[in-house]
Amino acid sequence: MRQYFTSLIITLSLIILIEIFTGKYFFGSGLNCDYLRCSQEYIYEVNFGSKEENNLINYSRDQKGFRGVRKPYNEIDFIVVGGSTTDEKFQDEKNTWTEKLEAKFILDGIDVDVVNAGVEGQSTLGHIYNFENWFSEIDQLKPKFIVFYIGINEGRSDHYLRFDNEPKNNLFQEVKFIIKKNNGLLIKLYRKVKNQYFSNQIPKSKFNFHRPNVDREFIKIIKPEDSKVNLEFSKWINNIFSKRLKKLSEYSEKMGSTPIFISQRSLRWFFKDGILHEVDDKDIENNQMVNSYHFKEKKLSAAMEDFAIKNNIYFINGFELLNLNETLLYDYTHTNVKGSEYISDQLYPYLKNIYLNSIK
Repeated sequence: MRQYFTSLIITLSLIILIEIFTGKYFFGSGLNCDYLRCSQEYIYEVNFGSKEENNLINYSRDQKGFRGVRKPYNEIDFIVVGGSTTDEKFQDEKNTWTEKLEAKFILDGIDVDVVNAGVEGQSTLGHIYNFENWFSEIDQLKPKFIVFYIGINEGRSDHYLRFDNEPKNNLFQEVKFIIKKNNGLLIKLYRKVKNQYFSNQIPKSKFNFHRPNVDREFIKIIKPEDSKVNLEFSKWINNIFSKRLKKLSEYSEKMGSTPIFISQRSLRWFFKDGILHEVDDKDIENNQMVNSYHFKEKKLSAAMEDFAIKNNIYFINGFELLNLNETLLYDYTHTNVKGSEYISDQLYPYLKNIYLNSIK
């Protein structure tokens, strides 16, 4: 028994040493590839991306964690930063709004590379992480523009911090977090086997924040801005959110890139006869810092616009520009193929004008 125990300890020690010395803390790029899903490639079959009965979704990220890279890193024109509405993990790459946007530039004879840096669930807290732990680790990365497509993931409860890759709250989770972040030989091997043999079917857990073909039930909302929780959210915007916008802008300019902020809107609300109707979400105050989605999205957009004006930064008011409806989204926030085409159609004239003005 003692000999068996000694052999087990030696084996585990060797495994740990191999993992440590083949990972980022001693060698490698320093990227947290578990979080960024570097070099991942798999196929999903979904039936809500378009009118076709079945769709094979080819999802891939390159060795640095980007989606849709065509040019060398030092020649990228646009990097688009956002959450799942940018990542679009249930869209084939050619159907993402970022790729459709790029295709419009190329069709007009403008050789532009639009790179998708969306990370599902990220808020501005995660976008700051991108500069400090992702973009800064890539040699010669200097895009002309960094586009921030933001709003929907802001002002959520602490439950969502895991999407921003925040530190874990107990020793076991912290050790697991460090091992994955180290990205050693064995973790890479495990991830490769998992992606190759176990990623073609979508586990139910993958849909936790995606609700394909959701049943939409709405209720009337009267003066949401008067509630105490929404007044507190306004203070959060003026303090925390404004500071994050400033940091994102400064990081962009430090990279030699021009920031562009685009606000978002969802299909969680609409007006009828001048009366606000919102989705009947009984958990909203547990998951959000507000009790009204319309109030939240409008306030965030206004704050972004105010920040952009004061700092002479490009801003596109997606909250007002994007006229979303049920034919464009498969749930309350995520676009289907038609919706991604619509997003690119609406944003293209603005981004084209910004780009052409920059090369005059």
